[in-house]
Amino acid sequence: MVDTLKSIHLYTSSTVDPIWSTGLGEKGQHDLKTLCNALMLEGRILPPKLSDEDYLLILLVLLSTINTLQCSLGPLTSAASSIRLRSTRISGQDQHELHDALGQGMTTQAPNATPPNPHVPFTTDRDYNDLKVRLSNSLTMWQTSFAARATQTLGTAKDAPPQTYSMMALLHLARILLEGGPAMYVVPSLAGYTAEPYETLPASVLRPCSPHKIGIFFSDDAVQSAVKILEAVEDAQNTLSEADSASKPGVTVCPMWYPLALFYGALVLWGRLEEEGLATATTRRSSNRPLFSSRRILQGFHTALKAIEQDWDCARHMAAIVKSLIR
Repeated sequence: MVDTLKSIHLYTSSTVDPIWSTGLGEKGQHDLKTLCNALMLEGRILPPKLSDEDYLLILLVLLSTINTLQCSLGPLTSAASSIRLRSTRISGQDQHELHDALGQGMTTQAPNATPPNPHVPFTTDRDYNDLKVRLSNSLTMWQTSFAARATQTLGTAKDAPPQTYSMMALLHLARILLEGGPAMYVVPSLAGYTAEPYETLPASVLRPCSPHKIGIFFSDDAVQSAVKILEAVEDAQNTLSEADSASKPGVTVCPMWYPLALFYGALVLWGRLEEEGLATATTRRSSNRPLFSSRRILQGFHTALKAIEQDWDCARHMAAIVKSLIR
């Protein structure tokens, strides 16, 4: 877990392989590799009698695989090449001139972007998109399996323990990283966060720099996943508060993926807000396009990060960055 989250934070490939022989299930009758292969390669639903720890381990494997995809094939895609090219053209003087360039060129989520030709074999874009679809389906199957198991065990969603909501936050972090593509790793630097020096982002790019200015756009699915991260964290905290009020309060530390999940979710909301602000100013926003993001929700991310800064010091810096983006 630590290696996977650190790798995402620093935009590096994972350095620790899972122990594939780990036994899962009530009696350890399933091994991790078999279940992950069945999920990712065959699209099969997971066995019903797995523990929360088993589901968490499988989800971490999926998250690590997504990170590996973005670090390996991601930079070689045409979308990443376009973003690198556009970032080199930005300076303090011509950032505003990029307003007129919205939607031009090949970008990850640009409204007018041309999708890769599925009939051209052995291209990076095709291989990347094939793996992206496979991993997206795997996340869906994981969620379906987890929900079915929770229904059988708990009966209703109202009875869900805090760890159920916590894992939903991790699931939607995985969806954001997969949906956002390799460009997602550039956004923290654009916001002014310095956890990692993104080598292809020139020093001439002023921070904060709106993602759309270098061709980074976020889909409605990515925005929905971002909002669900905040909802999951709030639901987990509310459940813990209710449990503490009904019994003797204990010392609890939030899961270590909360800061990263909340921060990336906030960055997606910020990117959409910046894009919508430009679209409104230039009357380009389609009237039938859902308007998911709002500054109120972005404020909610800031509040959630502030609430956990005593547990994780990185949340303090992340909260400060998010606060600077609310304007």
